Amino acid sequence: MNYTDLKQLFQVAGKSARDFIRWAESHGIKVHDATVSRHLAGTQGITGPWALAYKYYFSDIA
Repeated sequence: MNYTDLKQLFQVAGKSARDFIRWAESHGIKVHDATVSRHLAGTQGITGPWALAYKYYFSDIA
């Protein structure tokens, strides 16, 4: 997954980074705004664990 894939997932779902952060917090996971922002901007690579988290989020809200 790269940042353009991630941006597209958020756009298609009509969700924002803030929605993802709230979802993660509801599962007891602390996610920093800056990390998600860097993922979406392409300035920080998306590692395997992050890709899994994002994929789980989008499948969970579907």
